[in-house]
Amino acid sequence: MDSTATTTTTATATATSSSLLQKILLPINVRVFFFFPILMRILYFTINAIYQLFGANYKYMDGECLLKMVNETNPIHFQKHPVWKYRSYESSCNTEEYWVTNIIDAKWESTTLQFYMKGCMIIGLLACLYRLPDLKKILPWFLICFVGAECAIITAHYQSDINHRGGATEHHANMDHLMFTKPHFATFGTAVRTIIPHLASIFFASSLSMIKNDDKNNQDKISTNTKGKTFLQHFLNSQNGFLSYLKINLLIHNLWVFCAPVILHKVIHNLGYSPLPSWLEYILRTYDHVEYHHTDTRPISGFCLGSFGTFSVPYDWFLLLHGKLYANGWIQKLTMSEKIADFLFDVLLFYMFFQAMNITNMIMQTIFDSFNSIVERRKRSQGKEHAHAA
Repeated sequence: MDSTATTTTTATATATSSSLLQKILLPINVRVFFFFPILMRILYFTINAIYQLFGANYKYMDGECLLKMVNETNPIHFQKHPVWKYRSYESSCNTEEYWVTNIIDAKWESTTLQFYMKGCMIIGLLACLYRLPDLKKILPWFLICFVGAECAIITAHYQSDINHRGGATEHHANMDHLMFTKPHFATFGTAVRTIIPHLASIFFASSLSMIKNDDKNNQDKISTNTKGKTFLQHFLNSQNGFLSYLKINLLIHNLWVFCAPVILHKVIHNLGYSPLPSWLEYILRTYDHVEYHHTDTRPISGFCLGSFGTFSVPYDWFLLLHGKLYANGWIQKLTMSEKIADFLFDVLLFYMFFQAMNITNMIMQTIFDSFNSIVERRKRSQGKEHAHAA
């Protein structure tokens, strides 16, 4: 009897562990990570075609010219970068002309991006004020949204610097002698051609990553037959489920992604140290972005793609791996091998993005369920005590 019970318990535990491992390795929602790399390339192609149609005499998001710009104005930094020093570039562009032209022509991108993000924050705030989500879930969802926001910053930054070589690469250059300059840190106003990676990873990916990760009691699932007015009513009145999470994500995600580069990075750059308490800085390592990403004094530059050095460590390893692939000839610039590698790294980046939110969601759900179980046990215990007393 005991042997049978033990075997059953072991089998159940093994099945549970296997199921948990499967959820972690490949949750249903994570399969959409193939969609975003394809979508981004379609958008790049379309916008470039529109620019050429209207007579632009330069290439939209010229990564070769951007890397040349960094090397010409910040050569020590370029040569210490774990990827760029092996990849190099091929360009004969006039970097100053390209930079000024893009800053002028790219105003629509920064304006659109800021309008979108601020609009999302306002909608999310008003929706939360209209009907506050379940108080017991605000903290878990806040943490999930925050993790997603930080991963969005890192993902878009990796794409802009490394495998898309987009406009935000400009923030590594030193163009202070030209017009339209701002201090040497990434802001939406100075980084050119940034809208696609940011829009792809800032909100859409973080929202989709939670559609299938909703709680068991979800009553807010989206119906494809839902009319606009009904959907709006569901959205505003939701307190549980995906639509309620969406309220918080609209606010928290865009608030952090907007404030981290524009405010936090600026403050740390200007101060020359982290304003956080030493114990918290030891855990989060916010100053790492200044000390390692823009460094000319460290052996390696370009590390810490996000706001926190702690979050960025896995991506630092990928930078080293990416550079070694170039150094050993596995990837060669401007060839099919690079196009394939760029796409595969995109898939990996979005997979890590989704998994970070997925694992956070599973941890918070486990804590939430455990807390509810403790509360229920206490209620039953108190009920029995009252019954005995009576």
